[in-house]
Amino acid sequence: MNLYFQNNMTKLQTYFQTHPDRCFYAFAFLYCVVWFLLPFLVQANVRPDTVEQFFFGKEWTINATKHPILPSKIIEIGYILTGGAAWSTYFVSALTVFVMLWAIWKISRKFLPAHFAFLAILASCNYRYLNIASTYFHNAFALLPFWILTIFFFYNALESGKLRFWILAGITTGCGLLCYYPMILAAITCFLFVMGFSEIRRKYWGKLILTTLIAFLIFLPHLVWVFHHGFSTFRYMESRGVITHHWYHHLAQPCLFFLIQQLVLLLPVLISIFPVLELRKPLTSNKSEKETSWKFYFFPCMVWIPVLFQVAYCVYSGNYMLSRYGSHLWLFFPLFALCGFSLTSNPQKIRQAFCCSLIVMFVTMAIFAGYWMINPFVSRKTNDTLFPGKQLAAKVEQLWHEKYSLPIPYAAGEWQLSGNLALYGKDRPTVIAFGGHKYFGTEKALLITPWVTTKDLYEKGGVILWTIHDEKMPIPANLATDFPNAEVFPSFEISPQTIAKRPPIKIGIAIVPPPK
Repeated sequence: MNLYFQNNMTKLQTYFQTHPDRCFYAFAFLYCVVWFLLPFLVQANVRPDTVEQFFFGKEWTINATKHPILPSKIIEIGYILTGGAAWSTYFVSALTVFVMLWAIWKISRKFLPAHFAFLAILASCNYRYLNIASTYFHNAFALLPFWILTIFFFYNALESGKLRFWILAGITTGCGLLCYYPMILAAITCFLFVMGFSEIRRKYWGKLILTTLIAFLIFLPHLVWVFHHGFSTFRYMESRGVITHHWYHHLAQPCLFFLIQQLVLLLPVLISIFPVLELRKPLTSNKSEKETSWKFYFFPCMVWIPVLFQVAYCVYSGNYMLSRYGSHLWLFFPLFALCGFSLTSNPQKIRQAFCCSLIVMFVTMAIFAGYWMINPFVSRKTNDTLFPGKQLAAKVEQLWHEKYSLPIPYAAGEWQLSGNLALYGKDRPTVIAFGGHKYFGTEKALLITPWVTTKDLYEKGGVILWTIHDEKMPIPANLATDFPNAEVFPSFEISPQTIAKRPPIKIGIAIVPPPK
């Protein structure tokens, strides 16, 4: 048996040596298929932030109050292409991961032998935002492919000087800014890198200006919208931070804790590549060549300059940063480590690194699947992925169409409920959503769907949905005053999508009649 295994491994190694690209594409395709199927099989509903992306994207507006809206457009395109399937978000995420792996493979082949380039792919697959977190499509995740592609095109532009790569770098930078503002760190890093080397600064200054102009023009409509809406997206991002009050908190809370979180996220990557690193041995390449070539400094700059800027912002602002706010910082960390340290030529250690990478990969998949399968049986809380969105949509549309023949125009109330109605319902009403998880009448709530207001609901009709947590307060207090013409229907119950014993969810509904 052992001899049979060794013979097959030898054949596989021989095939990889002659066809490394085929092996990469086969692996990347299989990997993305697995991470498409896993959430599809173990999660009965998509996560709340993804629901939000769905009802943002269907409106085809320039912007929303919370974040730039390009990720919502991407989700909507996937929704249309898949015939209106909620699992389109998993398809889009898997496709996004494939694009990222492709770019990492292409650039790693310029620096590393095929087997180490493939190890860089395996290590990248063990980065949280290319596995578990890839199933949760939101703005921070949508930024990642544009971050990788920008640096990939930027490197090719520096290496070849071809105009098309400078143009592509500008396009991906602009699109990245339309996903999430931290994309500006990649743009600043590329700009500083060109400024830091006189030979490329003199040679490519004009093309760098062209790249910057293209990115700015793509971002300009969003910038104009934000200016005319009181910089609402910037105010929202500022409100998400937890402000510290003492000088030492500027170091301890936002900076130190943030870096510790990032180190934890990098542990699976480090486990993957550590066996092949010879930390005590200097690089074998020529020293003078290292000192004169900009390529030697490329990955250190692409990794550490954004990190330094983000940490500096944490220290200055005192805002506590969630771990996902650093998701873009470490996309090229495996390549930085594999190119920045001397690598072993010992076949046994190389095989050990491959084995460690695959073990971590399979353990990650098992943890993800096991958590979502076991959680309903051990947790007292009904998580959002068990929410019966299809049941809700079917019931609400039934109540509406028993009275009116036209589609539901608007949905308001708790945005997770109205968002599920817009996602799973045939009518796909426009959602009126406010920040937080309360019903629309919450005082000082931020309207996150500025293209529509409660006035539209009052004038054109629609439904208002809320969760009944307390039988003593079955109806929102402000409903009668804000919508005196609303008809409150008897509440109904829907069961979470799990075989575990869970109490039903009680939903309140009011219908605002459309004009006659």
